[in-house]
Amino acid sequence: MRKRIGIIGGAVLLLVIAAASIGIGVYYFRQYRMIASDSTKAEEVQTQMILDALSRVIELPHEKPSVVTITDREQLQNQPFFQKAVNGDKIIIFQEARRVILYRPSTGKIIDMVPLVFNVSPTPEAAPQTEEIAPKNMRFDPGTPAAEPSRPIVPASPSATPS
Repeated sequence: MRKRIGIIGGAVLLLVIAAASIGIGVYYFRQYRMIASDSTKAEEVQTQMILDALSRVIELPHEKPSVVTITDREQLQNQPFFQKAVNGDKIIIFQEARRVILYRPSTGKIIDMVPLVFNVSPTPEAAPQTEEIAPKNMRFDPGTPAAEPSRPIVPASPSATPS
């Protein structure tokens, strides 16, 4: 009789341990999902706060931008746009409006704002047209036809001049 009670007690104990393990697993899985969804919501709220701050001082395009945080300025130091950037600055990219904003949340200031330029290397046939139309010290937006150049985007460095 005692053996029987010991076997039943052991089985009940095993069931209690199994149920507790499953309960703990479900609890932590729900916590993980809540944290994952909250971080996405937190990023959306932070992006909206940045856009609200920017919209008070400039007219923003009516599109959802991409927002990137600078975490290692040293990797960007050789690019002119990022010369004044510091870690923690935000890069707001409006692709359709072709606009890039460098924003510093710690001071609430716009550090720089430039048109978005896609670096597309010209085809061999297009290179002579670009040279004839564009001054050698200026780089033009490659998205416009060669016969109708856009306004100058940024001064090109001497090493970027077409040969």
